[in-house]
Amino acid sequence: MPSKRWLIAQKHQLEYQLQKTILLKKWKELDRGFTDLGMWFEKSISLIKPINRSTRIVEIGSGPMGFIFFLKSGRRFALDPLALHLRGEFRKIQGKAVKIIEGMGEFLPISGRSFDFVILNNTIDHTDDPSSILKEIRRIMKEDGVLYIGVNIYPFPLRIASRIYEALSSLSLNYMGILPPIEIFRAHPCMFSFASIKSLLIKEGFKIIQEKSIKTREAKKSFRKRRRGLFWRIISSVAYTGEVFQAFCTI
Repeated sequence: MPSKRWLIAQKHQLEYQLQKTILLKKWKELDRGFTDLGMWFEKSISLIKPINRSTRIVEIGSGPMGFIFFLKSGRRFALDPLALHLRGEFRKIQGKAVKIIEGMGEFLPISGRSFDFVILNNTIDHTDDPSSILKEIRRIMKEDGVLYIGVNIYPFPLRIASRIYEALSSLSLNYMGILPPIEIFRAHPCMFSFASIKSLLIKEGFKIIQEKSIKTREAKKSFRKRRRGLFWRIISSVAYTGEVFQAFCTI
């Protein structure tokens, strides 16, 4: 049974994904950006394990604009708990090149040892039970399979505030209850540090074979290149971390 905290996050995700698909249709540069990310990802994974027409790749928590939709090779699958709610967006933007599956990462409707690559990008911090998802990924990966994980990293004060928000959600009497609509907490049932996400991967039996950590200084520099001016410099100085952990893992 999903927690109230996860249901709150899913409500936010539905709103967010609908907004994002509108932006993608309106701003062609976003489409190019996602295409570039897809090319980077496909090149990265092919260096670890070759991709051919029979290579099976699944993205868990893809939304309608995940990496999986911008890959050109392999048999591709996208799993998302909001797939039915977003079926129009999946169909209009992505067509039929990728098979869409509705489901939660904690209970994957997928047979064991069936995928060469699993993608978990900007997903695990939006989930109900990260450990269960990693266990399920281990189950569906082939013995020589590869997991790619990307996760946003948040500073200690935000992680503490998120725990308080979670405690309040358990006291709520209804769907939203007494919780204020603070977007960052609504969207992220879990928040990780660099140490905690690596520890979780190792605990669940994954070996990290490549990793990259984008720290605050590097993220702010990139942010300021995209958004120039005094206002954005102030925002990036006081409120923006942009830290990201990326890793390729085997079992």
